[in-house]
Amino acid sequence: MISWNCNGLRSVIAKGVLEQLVVEEQPDVLLLQETRVQVEPPGLGFLDGYERTYNVADRPGYSGTAVFSRLPIAASREGLGRTLRDPEGRVLTVDLPGLTVVSAYATNARRDLSRLPERAAFDAALTRHLRTRARTRPVVLGGDLNVAPTAMDLARPTSNKGRSGCTDAERSAFQAHLDAGFVDAYRHLNPDGRDWTWWLNVSFARERDVGWRIDHWLVSRRLRSRLVAARALQHVRGSDHCPILLELATTPS
Repeated sequence: MISWNCNGLRSVIAKGVLEQLVVEEQPDVLLLQETRVQVEPPGLGFLDGYERTYNVADRPGYSGTAVFSRLPIAASREGLGRTLRDPEGRVLTVDLPGLTVVSAYATNARRDLSRLPERAAFDAALTRHLRTRARTRPVVLGGDLNVAPTAMDLARPTSNKGRSGCTDAERSAFQAHLDAGFVDAYRHLNPDGRDWTWWLNVSFARERDVGWRIDHWLVSRRLRSRLVAARALQHVRGSDHCPILLELATTPS
């Protein structure tokens, strides 16, 4: 599986980077965030053989999530159920054979933290959503959760402490997802890893390796024995985020 905050689906189609990613990696499931489309754009012929579903924002050109799957999609749900409206198209859940997959794009608290209350509501609803889905089926969430869970997850932890993405509230909410029965797949497989997934578009931050790990794979604990790989595809350009890859074995190791 691959998840990517593509920072505009039309943009990564036009640049050819999405097609190159699909051709090179051949993902069974592709999750996208920040698609910014109301309808499917042209130029996706390279996704022939993939079933497709979208959750679009009410506001044109903003937010949005998508799932493309080679596996049959038995059901698709937009949003977080009855617990929270999703006018920004931030959560899309699909049922695949033997697995539920969630593409999520968490609310950004903003630099002045003015959206922190909205962010807290989103996180709480997401925890409930994951817990509910996991009662009956194993769950995989991939997406831009807009949080660096620990100091290890960003290049400059001291100067960013307390800022959006590093507040105690956001980090506690991430921990709540784990406490609800989920595993941070990357950190489980890479205890000392420092693979960034997002960089500021200033001061050559990406070239200088000054980034954050804010894109994540969360998997049900029952899938822990099937984890093979979780890594950032940092060579892929086209967005201020890079894609993240998750590989699950078909049977437990």
